[in-house]
Amino acid sequence: MSMTILPNIPEAQCIQVADDGPDGILLQYQRTAPTTRCPECASVTNRVQSHYRRTIHDLALHGLRVRVEIEVRRFRCLNAACDYQIFCERLGPWVPAYGRRSQALTAWIAQWGWHLSAEGLARVALDQGVRVSAPTILRILRADPDPVWEAPRIVGIDDWAVRKGYTASFPAIVKLSNDGVGWFDLQ
Repeated sequence: MSMTILPNIPEAQCIQVADDGPDGILLQYQRTAPTTRCPECASVTNRVQSHYRRTIHDLALHGLRVRVEIEVRRFRCLNAACDYQIFCERLGPWVPAYGRRSQALTAWIAQWGWHLSAEGLARVALDQGVRVSAPTILRILRADPDPVWEAPRIVGIDDWAVRKGYTASFPAIVKLSNDGVGWFDLQ
């Protein structure tokens, strides 16, 4: 059984693993596909226009921040009628176009974002080796579809009133069942 801890980037090869400061590692990748498809017209091209380094953040590894640098290429579309004359090769399902985080990291943030506050998750993520701000967490949650929650079976309500010379409390428990709603007033 083979096991890998490095990100599985389609049609790319890890060329170097290096230190990225005291709390991180740097993974350098290079694309290996000789051709790519134009995202607009889907024609295959091998005409490389230029290349540049793209930085992607991935899930932490044993508390170490993981930064992936990948050398991506800009291609020239061979279809003269295409609106995209020059385009950058896509990284597939691993990271969306123009993205700076891997899909796995975005899913991890979204999963925990529904359970913690944005500020709380930012602190927990930093302890786990992931640097993310509270506004970024909120943007991820707004873009994510709402989760489906199971309806509560019992809802507790507690009302407390304090006025001069008068104190009253009215706790109530609402029980939801197939027969309807039952109120239990505990005065």
